[in-house]
Amino acid sequence: MTELVPVRLTMRLFGGFSVTRDGVRVPGLHLREGERLLAYLALHHSTPITYRTLAGLFWPSEARSESGEFPSTRQAIYSLRQHLGDDAGILASVGKGVVQLNLDGVDCDLLTFDTHAASPEPQDWQRALARAEAPLLEGWSEVWAVEARQRRARIAQRLRERTSATSPTETVALETTGGAVLPGSRFYIERPADREFADAIARRDSIVLVKGPRQIGKTSLLARGLEQARQQGTRVVLTDVQALPEACLATPDVFFRFLARTLALELEIPFHPADDWPGDLPPQTNLEMFLQSRILAADPSPVIWALDETDRLLSSPFASDIFGLFRSWHNRRALKPSSSWSRLTLAIGYATEAHLFILDANQSPFNVGTRATLSDFTLSQLAELNQRYGSPLATQSSLERVHALTAGHPYLTRCCLDALTSRTATLEHLESEGSRDEGPFGDHLRRLLSGVHASSELAASLRTLLSGTPRVPIDHFYRLRSAGIIAGESADAVSLRCRLYQDYFTRHLNS
Repeated sequence: MTELVPVRLTMRLFGGFSVTRDGVRVPGLHLREGERLLAYLALHHSTPITYRTLAGLFWPSEARSESGEFPSTRQAIYSLRQHLGDDAGILASVGKGVVQLNLDGVDCDLLTFDTHAASPEPQDWQRALARAEAPLLEGWSEVWAVEARQRRARIAQRLRERTSATSPTETVALETTGGAVLPGSRFYIERPADREFADAIARRDSIVLVKGPRQIGKTSLLARGLEQARQQGTRVVLTDVQALPEACLATPDVFFRFLARTLALELEIPFHPADDWPGDLPPQTNLEMFLQSRILAADPSPVIWALDETDRLLSSPFASDIFGLFRSWHNRRALKPSSSWSRLTLAIGYATEAHLFILDANQSPFNVGTRATLSDFTLSQLAELNQRYGSPLATQSSLERVHALTAGHPYLTRCCLDALTSRTATLEHLESEGSRDEGPFGDHLRRLLSGVHASSELAASLRTLLSGTPRVPIDHFYRLRSAGIIAGESADAVSLRCRLYQDYFTRHLNS
């Protein structure tokens, strides 16, 4: 394993811009727009930034080129890494033509300010204000620098107002937004899909499909439903396919053996390769025999095996072996309803349209069983969530304004309520600045834009939508809907998922 080089950098953005290593200013960063480039990346730390975005800011003529080469941008990134020396690892390439600045271990006043400003604790607000005694990037006139400066100035002013209040108010303990919501969280809102999932588990259906676009709450629903099943005495196994190491998908034998080991580990039963994995049998047969004899037949209690983020398997060269096997288990239950297979339920979470990858319908588990389809929050569900946050939206009109902005997108809705509850933003600020790169949703929006920029065809389809034509090619429809960018029931009647996306992509794709 490569030994990590300790980061010894100190980065200051309030009052100007400086980068020092062990107290000595890092030389040469002013060359080739080095300071401007590093400052912009620092403002968007931990977020993938495309070369095209950087070229648009610093070398506009290159951004307009169709070649996609961006030589000045590439040279500037190379030069920046050279000047960072041993600390160049903080500037990582995370894809073709995409970089990301990671500030872990760097003493950066911007990172400290943002972290403490988002805290619910008053003492942290004081720490944030201590970092913001001078304006952010003072004297810099670039639009992105001015917007970032103004945003932090507004946050600092709100923190001063809060710390100067004479009487304390009740503070709602916020949770981290993003990723799965804990099963016992006060901020979890049940939707019809929750009841559909719970009923299917109670009936011990063979296959339960949990479908929905990115960041709509599939993993949270699975976590909550599985916890309820555990309390009812059901044996539970959860496999997060997205988290599997690439090596686990190398060959069918490696993959199916890994699944067998996962089942054994989760259910606390031994796995003996010499006995449980004969070398003269196909790997899917070995997995099936292990599941039937060692798990289902050996214990009369039901088993739920949840596989989350299964989209990753659809493009596997042996996807037909995987999903054909799952379908065969469903068929066995129908053919032998009194067999041990009646005790197995597969819960499959996914976003992609599986029929685009599995051409033989008889080999697909995605057209049988029970489907629980997640949808965005309704206005009444938003109102319920607002109450759990302490009602930062005090009027029906304000509820409607947030719903109009996010269309009930679960992640964006919680971001809004987090910001309003912690007073790091007002509703007016969310509406006016929400679709800007330096706005409160900038990181989320830039990630979506990076994905769209990776395909010129998808970008062209979005431009068509933004021009007022509510239709896209069928394959683009499924890809954009799975990514959570568009909404609609068919390729001939689609729209951007929410007003925030409409405004953001209009600015970036139609400019």
